[in-house]
Amino acid sequence: MWTDGILGAHAGTRGVISAISISRRKGIPKSNVHSAELRERWGLVGDAHAGDWHRQVSLLAMESIDSMRAKGLKVRPGAFAENITTSFLHLPTLALGTHVRIGATLLEITQIGKECHTRCAIYYKAGDCVMPREGIFARVSEGGEVRAGDAITLEKHSLMRAAVFTVSDKGSRGEREDKSGDALVEQLEAMGAAVVERAVVPDERDQ
Repeated sequence: MWTDGILGAHAGTRGVISAISISRRKGIPKSNVHSAELRERWGLVGDAHAGDWHRQVSLLAMESIDSMRAKGLKVRPGAFAENITTSFLHLPTLALGTHVRIGATLLEITQIGKECHTRCAIYYKAGDCVMPREGIFARVSEGGEVRAGDAITLEKHSLMRAAVFTVSDKGSRGEREDKSGDALVEQLEAMGAAVVERAVVPDERDQ
């Protein structure tokens, strides 16, 4: 299900969800649903792209889809395998680390565009794929239910990204709590940095 061009009660916000789309397999157009659950540190429940990585949720603007329609392509929200189709936001201009509030949920932008090494089923079905150029990807910081028509607001963004890696044999085996890593994350976030990666690794050089 999607809603084209709805602003109305959402006037004054930065954007709105036009569609929510899910698929069980990767590389194929997604099916529209009225609502879905965004799970913290996972993504959309039931979607093949969800998982413990940095591209948990994909977003594409309705305006990007309309540009493909103007070229004569018969495409709809979800046709480019995006999870959330937005309206009234110029997504490719958002900075990495931008916090996107959708209802009670919160997303953090982790990647702008992507490289496609091979042409997938979406390209051959639509004749083009705008996702690598104008799609964005996010991690779920706070979960909850999202619905088509929900307002979207941009809360803040950070121009500084950071990764925290703790080198510890016991920590990597779960025998010691990574308190130093917690302290570093807290200090970095207080400075306004977006911590985009956190890991505990053993102290062997090859690992």
